[in-house]
Amino acid sequence: MVRSNKEITGETKLHNNWVYYFESQIDESFANRIHIVEGNIESPQLGMGESTYAALSEEN
Repeated sequence: MVRSNKEITGETKLHNNWVYYFESQIDESFANRIHIVEGNIESPQLGMGESTYAALSEEN
């Protein structure tokens, strides 16, 4: 889960943080396993819409 804002998307924020901490690009061998979900742990339902929250709550 990534907290986004009006100025930067969750995908861009993840990419920027990845490069900052690991000093490399996200490896393509597992990039397709990363699913970016925008949200906020301080908000009800983690800041997600009802359908997104329900779908993630039901996943195994």
